[in-house]
Amino acid sequence: QINKSLRIETGVKATFSQFNNDVSVENQLTPGGDWTVLPDYTNRYRLREDISAAYGSLRYDFGNNSLQAGLRYEYTNSVLTGGEETLVDRHYGNLFPTLFYGYDPNEKHHFGLAYKRRITRPTFNDLAPFVIFLDPNTYLSGNAALQPAFTDGIKAEYRYKSYLLSLEYSRDDNPIANFQPTIDPDQNRQTFIAANMKSRDNVGMSFTAPFHPTPWWEIQSNLTGSWQNIQTTYEGRPVRLQQLSGSAYIGQTF
Repeated sequence: QINKSLRIETGVKATFSQFNNDVSVENQLTPGGDWTVLPDYTNRYRLREDISAAYGSLRYDFGNNSLQAGLRYEYTNSVLTGGEETLVDRHYGNLFPTLFYGYDPNEKHHFGLAYKRRITRPTFNDLAPFVIFLDPNTYLSGNAALQPAFTDGIKAEYRYKSYLLSLEYSRDDNPIANFQPTIDPDQNRQTFIAANMKSRDNVGMSFTAPFHPTPWWEIQSNLTGSWQNIQTTYEGRPVRLQQLSGSAYIGQTF
């Protein structure tokens, strides 16, 4: 705490993850016969992921205003092997800034504006090409080529007493979508894997309004709306999907 108005925080963090998975699939062609290993589905996978990070943040209060800014640097080492083959060997660093501004002219009103950047890393199940059979020709598997997704988002909100209105926008680069189908016509196989899309834009609105008809009766209402725009490719062709949705909720407490 530098003084009454200024506060600085710094820190470091490290995460070390390790995973071993030995998968074996065998086939018995005749009852009572020998079991034959299916090499396409049999392997031993090892994942090691080390993430180190350093961050700093500053908060400054001046009058009816508050400002908080932060910056985090992360460095990732990620290595995935299948048997003697290296499937993933990535080493990358990224900066993640955050910024928050608040204005409170009095106890009844509040205005806030925020920006942040974040990362979504693929999980081991998303990466490792092991097999979970749904039937002899359909299965779930991992995708060793999967890349992390990055999100930039901004949000504005206004509060009057207990009424709250918020608007937000975010853009995801390389968002991860699960259960994407691929078909191998030569082998008559369908595989569901996680895959990266090109981008995803999200716009959202939310309005919350509480009412108290009597001291013992509270009505909580919430309206939300969102618009989503997805761009990706499917079988080599560009695809664009748009979706508009909304919801209303009213809860009453006695």
